[in-house]
Amino acid sequence: MNACKLNIYIVSALLVLLSACTRNDGDIGELYGLWRVVSIEDNGEELESYDGTLYFAFQSNVYCQRVVDESLHVYTDNFASWHYQSDDEIIVDFSDNRYAPFTITGMQKGQNLVRIEKCKGKDLEMSYVAAEGTYYIYKLKKW
Repeated sequence: MNACKLNIYIVSALLVLLSACTRNDGDIGELYGLWRVVSIEDNGEELESYDGTLYFAFQSNVYCQRVVDESLHVYTDNFASWHYQSDDEIIVDFSDNRYAPFTITGMQKGQNLVRIEKCKGKDLEMSYVAAEGTYYIYKLKKW
């Protein structure tokens, strides 16, 4: 095989590998990726019943709440769409009838206004006021 054909194969292989990456197509900035919910507060009181198995994930306009059962190596995903309402507010929309938010989050079917209180490095803090007035704070770590 001559050097010209070899170079063409190498360049072709590199182009295929570089174009296979999906991160840039779904990267939405600081929120991008998987976040472990470290704690949940309900009206200023940390929920003692929360066992640390909830994750939030953001990619493109897709939002996911995931509960992981590490002992069985299984997980349950509930999907929604999301978008920025403003610089520090997002709308999480559970309008798809196949999915509902996990009860522990306090979120409801349909649109939920979630406020980004702090997003710095691997720390994220979000708040949500449920329809009945309960004030939730979610503290998350980048996973």
